[in-house]
Amino acid sequence: IALAAGRLAEGPQRTALATRAAADIDRAIAIDRSYPDAWAFKGVTALRFLGRPAEAVPALQRFLVLVPDDHPMRGLVLATLQAATAASRP
Repeated sequence: IALAAGRLAEGPQRTALATRAAADIDRAIAIDRSYPDAWAFKGVTALRFLGRPAEAVPALQRFLVLVPDDHPMRGLVLATLQAATAASRP
C-alpha cells in the first residue's frame, strides 16, 4: 500500500493509503516486534508518505538494532535515518 501511495500525487487518497499502510505495519509489529523489515517499513512510511520524521527515527533505529552489520538494507536505512533526523530538527 505504501508503494502505491508513493505513486499518487499529494492529496486525500494518498494520505488514506499511507495511513492504512502504517496501521498494517503496526499490526505486523504487534505480532512480532523482532521482525526488522516491519520497522524499516514503518520508518519509511512515516517519513516519506506521512511527513512524520520524528516518528520515523525510532523505527529506523530499531531496525538497525535488530539486523547484523552486513544486512543488505542497512545502508538504505542509515541514509533514511539521516534524512529523518535532519527533517525532525527544529
